Amino acid sequence: MRHTYISFILIFTIVFSTFTIDTKAQTNFGRKEYGPAFITSPTFLNGVHEVSYPYFESTKVIPNKIPIVGISQFMGYQFSPYFMLGLGVEFDYWTKPRNIFVPIYLDLRINMMSGDFSPHWYLNLGYGSRWSVDSKTVSAYGINSKTYVVHGAKSGIMLESGLGIKANISYSNALILTFTAKAQESALKYHDPATDSGGTQDKYFANTYAPNWYIFLGVKAGIVF
Repeated sequence: MRHTYISFILIFTIVFSTFTIDTKAQTNFGRKEYGPAFITSPTFLNGVHEVSYPYFESTKVIPNKIPIVGISQFMGYQFSPYFMLGLGVEFDYWTKPRNIFVPIYLDLRINMMSGDFSPHWYLNLGYGSRWSVDSKTVSAYGINSKTYVVHGAKSGIMLESGLGIKANISYSNALILTFTAKAQESALKYHDPATDSGGTQDKYFANTYAPNWYIFLGVKAGIVF
């Protein structure tokens, strides 16, 4: 009788342990918690605020209405359900005026919860290299403007941050959607009126740089794999 009782306790313990381990495995099956991670993200942004330049003894401003279409690639490591760190490269096409920046940056990502749906925050810090597509001056204020400029005329520091949601769709895949803010250090190139030679075409030849930060707001979507 005693032998049967001990055997029953032993079998019950083994079955209970197996069930517990299986339950934990099923709970964690729905999401990858660590390992190499890659994120491909299209971006749609639009310029906000303004850029400025000195004009004789005053300062003039130009509204930043530049749209950006971009795509980025994150390559890094997921250290836990909450933390990812890696490097990223992005291709930003400024559609009007036409220009290209290619930022390379450090990318920090935080999931605020460990479930299949989580608030997601990221921060990028790097350097945006300018690849000019069209360096011709454009009208600063529309038709009949006396000021012609080149936007984004230099490379510079890039800062970007976004807040949104991450949704797991399989063990190792997830979708991310964030509202994004980007700041690109660059310069506005314009013609300094003090250098006028009297020619009617002088205004079209930009010869002076005014350092500026270009600010953009928009959305960024991504797929994790």
